[in-house]
Amino acid sequence: MKHIKTIPASSQTDVDIESLLRRIDFSPEDIIQATAENTRMFMQAVDYRMEQVKLRNVAKMRQEEAEAAAELLLRKEARDTGEKLTENHIKTLLLTDSNLNTYRETRNTADEREEYSKLLIDMVRMRRDCLQIIQGMAMTEGSLRRAAESAGAELSKMRSKIQARYPGAATSKR
Repeated sequence: MKHIKTIPASSQTDVDIESLLRRIDFSPEDIIQATAENTRMFMQAVDYRMEQVKLRNVAKMRQEEAEAAAELLLRKEARDTGEKLTENHIKTLLLTDSNLNTYRETRNTADEREEYSKLLIDMVRMRRDCLQIIQGMAMTEGSLRRAAESAGAELSKMRSKIQARYPGAATSKR
């Protein structure tokens, strides 16, 4: 059987996953910077995901090629020797072929990385959602503060008017 290359173990893009994971967290002091950085982080996560999808597809294709080549070889050998092989027997022989284990392991690793890449994108999305909630709360808090300040100013005017109209009200307890 011809040797088929396995997929590389490391990432081909410039995405530094460890750095990306370290930047997921943010503090209240750096919300503006975190918001500005989120789009770049999302694009890095998407780049990583796309790379992992490609690697998974390559691993799947190579596994299928290796299995097909092994199956053709089994069928040829059976034809040459006159041996009868059932589909289940061929399937079992392929499953137990140690030469194909490397391809299965490579594909399993690629599947795991591809799944991990989905989770990475979800983490960046959750970060974005969290930042949006915090921004909404800050806007609401700012609106409430302005409303309270406005209401406080209005109350102060009303108090002044009452004090001017009823001079005894100035000495009464609030």
